[in-house]
Amino acid sequence: MQESMRDYINKITQQLRNESLHQHPELSFEEFQAQSRLCQFMESFGFQVERGCYGLKTAFKAVWQQGNPTVSIGFCSEFDALPEIGHACGHNLIAICGIGAALTLKDVLVRLNVPARIVLYGTPGEETTGGKILMAQRGAFMDIDVCLMGHPSSIHASMPQFIAMEAMRVEYFGKTAHAAASPWNGINALDAAVMAYQSVAVLRQQVHGVILEGGVRPNIIPDYTKMEFYVRSETIDDMNVAIDKVVRCFEGAAQATGCRLQLTRDPAFYNVKQNRVLADRYEQYMGEYGAQFPSKEDQRKGSGSTDMGNVSFIVPSIHPVFDIGARGFGEHTREFRDQAITPEAHVSALTAGLTLARLGLDCITDPVFLKQIKDTF
Repeated sequence: MQESMRDYINKITQQLRNESLHQHPELSFEEFQAQSRLCQFMESFGFQVERGCYGLKTAFKAVWQQGNPTVSIGFCSEFDALPEIGHACGHNLIAICGIGAALTLKDVLVRLNVPARIVLYGTPGEETTGGKILMAQRGAFMDIDVCLMGHPSSIHASMPQFIAMEAMRVEYFGKTAHAAASPWNGINALDAAVMAYQSVAVLRQQVHGVILEGGVRPNIIPDYTKMEFYVRSETIDDMNVAIDKVVRCFEGAAQATGCRLQLTRDPAFYNVKQNRVLADRYEQYMGEYGAQFPSKEDQRKGSGSTDMGNVSFIVPSIHPVFDIGARGFGEHTREFRDQAITPEAHVSALTAGLTLARLGLDCITDPVFLKQIKDTF
């Protein structure tokens, strides 16, 4: 059966390559062209597509089912790009990886005449506030048994580490005054920003921050400053502990300087709970196609954050990464962008998609395997 699945994905590979979004990058929540192309493509293969679902104009949900299914398999396709450097995170490959997996699974289920349901989620805005987070808050991912997606990288890894992250914007409001003639009449918002930044720095936590606005002229006491911070930690629970400390730093700076604090917090990106049963089977199947994996310990070296983490707290999930031949450079670089359009990258994305399809088939046809997955959730 695996050979027929491989034959099928090879048969549609050029169509999937034609659907590459690489040459037309669109920013988060502005992916209207990508959404249109991908939805039309899924409809041409018999999927029922809902556009603009979950209150997000560029999200979509493509569903196919036959019979009276008891198992539903979810896949995710991302398609937003980065400012100035386009698809430097390879979301054009994530899009076709998810689509290839969904179509390949559908084809084999039709030939086997097995009752099943497939859902492909088109998830916008991963690079900013996280479309999957908003979709999950509005009821997505609740009607599937597992959720699968893959991400391009410079290595193969079945259990890479993705950590929790929350973005927050910090604004201080003070009072202007002439810095030489009457500084005592001012309330210095820059002092508050500097004090907050230094207080956070001595926490020695995984916190990154920048001052976006710090005043206009040296002889004017700044009445407004704005900063942005990312707080990260290995787990959502540890991150929440760190955030409590960081927020106290912000509040203390406001109290010490007399400024008013306005704090805006984005929804948190949860850490990814990689399902080990799924991950082990993914590594086994990818190994059959020649992929080589580092040790599980080495796979966890290096970390970023993704909104797939929030999904992994709702339903058993994996978010493996697949090697596209990126050597000496990583994601979010122009070099990675250029690599993400190569034939080598395309083949690797579809090999990962084929592997995800095989995992989906195992979940549908092997109840013992599915129970093991759910038991380790």
